[in-house]
Amino acid sequence: MSERTAKIVIIAGVTLLLLMAGLHISGVGLVTDRMAQSDAPDFLKSIFPVLFISASLQLVALAAFGGAALKYPVARRGLSSLVALFALINAGFALFLAHWVPAGILGLATVCFSLVALKGQSSPDTEP
Repeated sequence: MSERTAKIVIIAGVTLLLLMAGLHISGVGLVTDRMAQSDAPDFLKSIFPVLFISASLQLVALAAFGGAALKYPVARRGLSSLVALFALINAGFALFLAHWVPAGILGLATVCFSLVALKGQSSPDTEP
């Protein structure tokens, strides 16, 4: 995979992660209202918005690691492997909850970063 192709694939993966983070955070009002109307304990009702938002922030952090993979070619394969692994875990959580669209978006991000991790060229600085 050429340097240019790797950058394009990383940008696509970062975009997918940020898209998913945006879609996730847009639902915080709806799920918080539903949680408030439920018979859940008051403690859970009070911490739920923070727990929900933390998942969106995690996706933004993964996108930031993807951006670092874009900026630092020496660490590109390792960072891409890390991002691919965590995107795959998040896709698995989405599938567990039967949320097919988020699972698909996160699955595509996993594919993008996996391609870079597996097919990306090593930087000349890392070759023996």
